[in-house]
Amino acid sequence: MSTLQYIGSQIRSLRKGNKWTLSELSKRSGVTLNYLAQLERGEVNVSVNKLDKVLQALNVEWSLVVPSPYDTTPLKAALIKECMELEDEKHLHIALSLVKELRRFES
Repeated sequence: MSTLQYIGSQIRSLRKGNKWTLSELSKRSGVTLNYLAQLERGEVNVSVNKLDKVLQALNVEWSLVVPSPYDTTPLKAALIKECMELEDEKHLHIALSLVKELRRFES
């Protein structure tokens, strides 16, 4: 999967997670419907300005859609986003404990 395809698939997953149509994302971001469709298919060289508008409309950080050295699926990205929004230190410790406990059952 190319970088453009990866970015497009992440945006599509986030859009669908919000239960938005392409038209709805277009209205919220100010980016044309045609451009968004091409972006989700990985068929257009994305501009920084347009990607920023889309990400602001989706209310997500760049790190959720731009590839990193780590394997991030849309579900993992959503989990990371939720954890990033936790403010209370106690809640962060609980979340970390839950993840560690789940990992014990993977093997």
